[in-house]
Amino acid sequence: MYPDILIKTIEYFKKFNGIGEKTKDTLIKKFKSVKRIKEQTEEELAEVIGKAKAKIIFDNFHQD
Repeated sequence: MYPDILIKTIEYFKKFNGIGEKTKDTLIKKFKSVKRIKEQTEEELAEVIGKAKAKIIFDNFHQD
C-alpha cells in the first residue's frame, strides 16, 4: 500500500508525458512532496532523474 502523499503525487504527474512510475517514485522518495519537487532547479532534478526527464518536469512546473 502506498502512503497518501505518494498516491497524490502519482496522480499529479499523470499529466506529464514521458514520466513513468519509477521516476515518480524516485522523485517523491528524494524530495518528499510535489511542493519540494517544484522548488528544485532543472540541474538539481537532473542529478536525481537525468537531464531529459528533469527538463520535462521543470518545464511543466514553470510554464508561463
